[in-house]
Amino acid sequence: MVCPLLHDGDFMEIFYTGWNVVRQLLAADARLPEEVNLPGSAARRVAKELADRRAFPVLEVIEALMPQAQPELLETDAVDAKVVVPDLKAGRSQRLEIGSIVAPISREAE
Repeated sequence: MVCPLLHDGDFMEIFYTGWNVVRQLLAADARLPEEVNLPGSAARRVAKELADRRAFPVLEVIEALMPQAQPELLETDAVDAKVVVPDLKAGRSQRLEIGSIVAPISREAE
C-alpha cells in the first residue's frame, strides 16, 4: 500500500533526515561520523548527542534525552484510515474502512 506524504519541508523530509543521521551513526559504530558523511550542523549535533552516550544502555540514553524533547511541536490525530481502491475494470472505486495500514519494511532492517 502506498501512502503519499508531503516531502519538501514537511514530515517526510524531517523523518528521512533523522533516519540518515541514525544510519550514518550506526555505520560509524556509534561514533561521530566524519563531517563529509554528515555535513549539516544540525545533523552533526544530533549525532554528537548520541555518540557521546555510546557506552550507555539505549533505554538510559532515551531517558537522558527526554528533557530535550519538544512534543508540543507534534500534532497527532488517531483516526481510522479510509482507503479508496480503484476498480479500473469497472470504472469505479471501492471505499474500505480499516483500523491500520501495513507498510513495507526497509531492506536495511532485514
